[in-house]
Amino acid sequence: AVRMLREPSFAVLISILFVYQAFVAFYSPYAPLFLPTAGVDRANVSAVMTLGQVAEVGIIFMLPAIYRRLGAGKTMALGICCWGLRYALFAVGTPHWLMVAAMALHGPGFLFSRLAMTLYADQVCPRDVRASVQTLLSLLVDGAGMTAGAVASGWALRQYAGDWRTLWLIPAVGCGAAAVALLAAFRPRRD
Repeated sequence: AVRMLREPSFAVLISILFVYQAFVAFYSPYAPLFLPTAGVDRANVSAVMTLGQVAEVGIIFMLPAIYRRLGAGKTMALGICCWGLRYALFAVGTPHWLMVAAMALHGPGFLFSRLAMTLYADQVCPRDVRASVQTLLSLLVDGAGMTAGAVASGWALRQYAGDWRTLWLIPAVGCGAAAVALLAAFRPRRD
């Protein structure tokens, strides 16, 4: 599985998705703290956050068609842009209904990025190492990327405590940059 990292397209993909996942890490710890400041009743925060998972159910049926039409790179970039858009909407901070609606971007954000990456890896990896490559992806992107993001988001929160606009602009810009880098540098293999 580690040999796959010697392939430039795969190494670029993993590197960009590592960075993107670090920005994803801003969401889980801080969205529940932010939503009440944006007008969501504290008693409803969990229900509002669940809208993201509900959106996944609907979007999962669209993923195969979008993946076929756009290809791996553009599908993943679309997912990353969904995360960036949600963060940008959070940076705006109002109106209340827009913050709630932004939660639904979790569905396409997750499925078009992370699940599309899983599909791509399955397509291009030799059959005998597919499971190992998926484990490597989880380790490098989900594990190390999220860990780096936890450190970065903790630093950002300390620097910008109470300044939600600036805090959310950091991952919004980061996701935008990751999407542009993916479109510019990733050349999917055609296997």
